[in-house]
Amino acid sequence: LISSLYIKTKSIIGCKILICGVSYKKNVEDTRNSPSAPIAKSLAEKQAIISLYDPVVGKYSDNYEGYEVNKEVPNESFDASLILVDHDLLEIDKIISSSEIVVDSRGVLELSNSIFRA
Repeated sequence: LISSLYIKTKSIIGCKILICGVSYKKNVEDTRNSPSAPIAKSLAEKQAIISLYDPVVGKYSDNYEGYEVNKEVPNESFDASLILVDHDLLEIDKIISSSEIVVDSRGVLELSNSIFRA
């Protein structure tokens, strides 16, 4: 993610980052052993501004590891979005349109100038 931001000549400090998917696997609301908590913590320690989006977990909980879980993509712009879980209900078009770059860790999106693989 950080190297993708540097490609767009941005520092991680102050970047608004949307983490998409907080469960441990696709289409499941269980967050145990999810990689999203340590990733969010690491990015926050680097002074990024973190938002979480998960349409599956969001149905059952509005909070995860101290962060609000959005059931829908927030109506705001992000410097980057990170897809950690590729739920069937993810609003992919909204994620792409609201983000300068998207880092796809699941390999579900076609690569472009603004979509990268992790």
